[in-house]
Amino acid sequence: MPGAAHASSNGAKTVLVRFEAPATGALEVLAEGDVPLGRTLTGVQRVGLGPGESVREKLAEYESRPDVLYAEPDPIARATLAGPLDPRLAEQWALGSIHAVQGWSIFPGSYAARGGATIAVLDTGVDATHEDLNDGRVLSGMNCLNATGTCLPGSTEDDNGHGTMVAGVAAAAANNNTGIAGTAFSSSILPVKVLDSAGRGSYSAITNGIVWAASQGARVINLSLGGFETSNTLCDAVTRARMLGAVVVVAAGNEASQLPMFPAACPGAVGVAATDGSDRPASFSNFGAPNVFVAAPGVSVVAPHPGNTYALSSGTSIAAGYVSALSALLFTQSPGRSGDEVKGLLATTADKAGGIGYAGDPYGTCSGCTWSATHGYGRINIERALAVSAPRALTPAAPAVSTPKPRAPKHDAPKPHLPDRAAAVSMTGGAGPDVVQGGHGDDRLSGGAGADVLLGGPGNDRINGGRGRDRLSGQGGDDIIRARDGAQDVVSCGPGRDTVFADRLDKIASGCETVMRAG
Repeated sequence: MPGAAHASSNGAKTVLVRFEAPATGALEVLAEGDVPLGRTLTGVQRVGLGPGESVREKLAEYESRPDVLYAEPDPIARATLAGPLDPRLAEQWALGSIHAVQGWSIFPGSYAARGGATIAVLDTGVDATHEDLNDGRVLSGMNCLNATGTCLPGSTEDDNGHGTMVAGVAAAAANNNTGIAGTAFSSSILPVKVLDSAGRGSYSAITNGIVWAASQGARVINLSLGGFETSNTLCDAVTRARMLGAVVVVAAGNEASQLPMFPAACPGAVGVAATDGSDRPASFSNFGAPNVFVAAPGVSVVAPHPGNTYALSSGTSIAAGYVSALSALLFTQSPGRSGDEVKGLLATTADKAGGIGYAGDPYGTCSGCTWSATHGYGRINIERALAVSAPRALTPAAPAVSTPKPRAPKHDAPKPHLPDRAAAVSMTGGAGPDVVQGGHGDDRLSGGAGADVLLGGPGNDRINGGRGRDRLSGQGGDDIIRARDGAQDVVSCGPGRDTVFADRLDKIASGCETVMRAG
């Protein structure tokens, strides 16, 4: 399977529990006779399983408590790489596809020796001794692989290869007469080791890595990993990183599926699909909302690998590296830009590539935006994105990088499937588990049937969970939240004067101003 990381619940030995009062979570776990294994940086308690205990039984035990907002598994994420097709191929067709050299000419800072926005690569580590990464731009990072998932100083050396590949695509050195040119080669790389030599790492370790990287000032966080398991914990970390000003770029996954892939499907994340040299969707790339925000090259791309080697690699992991690089260029060009502004520029300057139809806007990104299930808002275009700001005088010499005409490896494209979410001021989910997020206006959100996630966003919203065990959050504004459906829902409010209509069994977080319970 071409390489991004994916997740599995198999082998999980911990569960994640969100108490209403996180500070006393460890004491509550001890009172249950269980072993507390520390908290994530988002306040979620890790609980160790005893001999013979099952994840399902432990989750049911904690979900029955009135002081628990949610309990969920702590899945294991795994990185899987495509095998090398050909060593040390110097043809970088992807740079031509995304108009990288033209973009560098618009913004000379992109090929300065230093000073670019920092890109955090949460992966298997980074080979800082590689000839294309050994110029001092790989910073001291953190290792989150331990019994508690806590990020601590330690080795971030890449003992797998996946992280070096992603880091190289994003920011390998240029003008060094060696190897390839990275796309944002003035940027520093902040390595955060969350996957081990076998490409395995817990969701709680990844959560801690996200929050730590954002707290250190990383403007871009690259996550070339994910899984089909819905995770409140991961999505909370994505939200925290965005609040700290970061753009969170996530590989959409390589299963040719439209099922939600997390954390790409987390509200606010930038999910990235892969395209080939003819701008067609890669045969393996996941598609649909909420997986795909934009697309980038991800088929037969030459990238660094440990030990001063290079190889052709494929996967949405590669595509995410290019989007992370463009995000870093936009921050470097204008450091005062917000994360949401950069995210909007990714969408509004993308090419409507692939010869397919674009319609609708499931994310509500902008007036007049159009989207497709396989390419999102389109394949990124660095030249167009950097041209949004006034061009600066060109003084340094551009890197000596040739950009051959893109070749088109043969891959069958997956059939596009439109998601069951409509983009409008009024949004209603379908019969299955949906993720519905409002925009900046006064929205009306309804989950329909199924276990849904409804997020109001800014504005004075009306949120109705519908049937099923839902998670509802008003986020900003003066919201009205209705959770009366007979199921046990989880409700949080956020800033503003909110009113919640709930059932007796619903779990309401502190901070909701007015709560009216039935029964």
